[in-house]
Amino acid sequence: SWSSIVGGSGNTINHYSAYSFIGGGTGNTINHRYGFIGSGQDNTIHTNSHLELQKTGFHAAIVSGRLNQVRSKQAIIGAGYGNIIETESFRSAILSGRQNIIFSGSPNSLIGVGVTNTIHENNHGFIGAGSNNSIKPGSTASSIVGGQQNEISGSIYTAVTNVETYQISVMSATSTYSFIGGGFNNLISGYTNSIAGGINNKITNSASVSFIGGGGQNTLEGPADRMSILGGQENTVLNARFSTILNASGNTIYSHAEDAAIIGGSSLIATSASTTFMHGLDVDTGTRHGDRPFKYHGSFTNSNINFVLTSIDNDG
Repeated sequence: SWSSIVGGSGNTINHYSAYSFIGGGTGNTINHRYGFIGSGQDNTIHTNSHLELQKTGFHAAIVSGRLNQVRSKQAIIGAGYGNIIETESFRSAILSGRQNIIFSGSPNSLIGVGVTNTIHENNHGFIGAGSNNSIKPGSTASSIVGGQQNEISGSIYTAVTNVETYQISVMSATSTYSFIGGGFNNLISGYTNSIAGGINNKITNSASVSFIGGGGQNTLEGPADRMSILGGQENTVLNARFSTILNASGNTIYSHAEDAAIIGGSSLIATSASTTFMHGLDVDTGTRHGDRPFKYHGSFTNSNINFVLTSIDNDG
C-alpha cells in the first residue's frame, strides 16, 4: 500500500491507508490515506466513516505528542497531550498544549497552545493561548488571543418587533468578527465587538460594533451599537447608541441617553441624550499654540454672566 513505519513499537497503518507514514513512537495509528505521524504515543488519524476511507486522501498529520486525535481532512496537530480536531474541520490546526478541542464543523480554525481551549462549529476561529477559553457556535471569524475563561458566543435575546402593539419576539444573533485580547472571564455575545482585556467584562444582548478597553465588571448591553467603556470598574452602558464611559467606577448610561458621555467620576448617571456628565471641569485656555477661548453654542447661549456659567471666581 506504499506506506511506511520506520521505527517504534505497536504502531499501525490500517487497510485503505495507502501512502501513509509513521516515523516512530508507540501505539500510533493511521486509519486513512496520506496520513503522517512523526512520533509520540497513542496518537491517531482516523475517520468514523468506512466510506470515507475509500475516498480521496485525508492529508492529515500529527507531528508528535500523546493521545492526540485528528478526525478531519487536511488538519494538523503539532504536539501536546489529548488534543482533538473533530470531523468537518478541514484545514484546521492545534499547535500544542493539553486537551484543546476544535469541534466538528470548524474549518480553517486554529488553537495555538494552552489548556482546554475550545472552538465550536465556527469557520475561521482563533484562540492563541491561555486556558478554558471558548468560541461558541454563531461566532464565525472571531478571536481570543489569550487569557483565561474568556468566551465569545452567539446569543438569543428579546426585542420589541412591533412598536404599535409592543409585540415582544425572541430573536437570535451571532458574535461573528469579535475579539478578546486577554484577561479573565470576559464575555462577548454580539456582532463585531472587542474586549481588549480586564476581568469579568461583558458585551451582551447582541450589542454590536462596541468596545471595552479593560478594567473589571464593566458591561455594554445591547442591542444598540457603537457603545464603549475605556476602563474603570462596574461601569454600565444600557442600550444607548454612540455613548461612552471614560474610566472611573459605578457609572451608568441609560437607554434613552444616546450620544452621551461620562468622563471620570463615580456613580454618575447619564439620563439625557447628547450630554456630557462629570463631577468637575477645570479648563485651561492656554495652549502651546496660543490662548484658546472656552466657547458654548446653541439656543441656550447668552452673553450675560450667570445664564449658563454660574460662577467666574477661582473655585469655579
